[in-house]
Amino acid sequence: MFLLFDKVYVKPEYRMDMERPRGIITPALGDVMLEGIETKFRNLGESYFNVDSYEDLVGSDKQFPNDSEFFEFLLSKGSMDIFVNSATYNKLFVKWIKLMYPTITKEDAFRIYNANTTASKLITRQDFTWGSDNEGVDSQKELAKAFEYLTKDQFQGLFKTVTVDENSTLTGKIRAKAPIELLIANKLNGNNTYDESLGIKMYAILSKKVLDEALFIRSSLLQNINKDWVSKLLGVSYAIDEDLFALEGTNDTIDFILNNQSIDNVKVDIADFRQKMFEASGTEAGDDDSTLSKEVIKIVQNSSTKLSSNDIDTVIDKEIDSALSAFEIEDRLKVNVLLLNYFYKLKKTSSATLANFSIG
Repeated sequence: MFLLFDKVYVKPEYRMDMERPRGIITPALGDVMLEGIETKFRNLGESYFNVDSYEDLVGSDKQFPNDSEFFEFLLSKGSMDIFVNSATYNKLFVKWIKLMYPTITKEDAFRIYNANTTASKLITRQDFTWGSDNEGVDSQKELAKAFEYLTKDQFQGLFKTVTVDENSTLTGKIRAKAPIELLIANKLNGNNTYDESLGIKMYAILSKKVLDEALFIRSSLLQNINKDWVSKLLGVSYAIDEDLFALEGTNDTIDFILNNQSIDNVKVDIADFRQKMFEASGTEAGDDDSTLSKEVIKIVQNSSTKLSSNDIDTVIDKEIDSALSAFEIEDRLKVNVLLLNYFYKLKKTSSATLANFSIG
């Protein structure tokens, strides 16, 4: 699958569910929904279109008269899934990438395509449940294996034949809401055009990571609260026959570990406290042992809703030389770290190819 912009995703038909607003472009709707997978019925999202092919949706006398109208519609929704067969998946990818990069070569376009399809295949191999006792999961595995992606030659052949309406205004709109990987590629080229959008996206992802780090700290201290080093670190004395929650209100540190808090309400310096915890326990740990360095944690904790241009630069500088990416999150659909690390590699090697991926 791949992200067009905002939260509008193009997903293979085998990922079908009914939770978010959606559009369907596949002739296999009945088989996919009723026989191929277990369809989930929780929050029934609105359906905007249901057609067999892109040509049935976009064109003269169709729901959308041209490509521009179709993508403008998607931009207006902000959050939506488009479920497609492989032919439409590949066609939409080419149209999207040509809109994002009007002068991109077929070679560079394939590099982005291949990183996205590889990430999709990795999800199939790594994220599905093992075993043969879940009919829905096993069926979805088979559908995922059967989904056809293009070879390099096939993609470049398609790239030559698929066209898209040139529309500089539309290109500007979708670039402003581009996936974080492409916004970072732009920033790596020294362009600050979309720092506002990138700063918001970075904060949304990293603030969740910082809260996860805080949860790790809380859990570790609570599980080990009977150890002397924890009592010393927290400045309290606790016995197993006492009421732990009676300590609430003793100090900010105690309140931090006893209560789940939003990033805005945490009164403890998470980065410094993590280091003190490591030192108190005698653990040899530092930035290399976490995807979040002390500096990045401090940046996020001192920010509100978005990162500044300077903070974005600092985070990216840390990212390029880090063994792990801070943008590696459980939901791999949101960030393609494989593609991101390709851009980092181009930056580290001062490759002129990096300029080809700038959208500024």
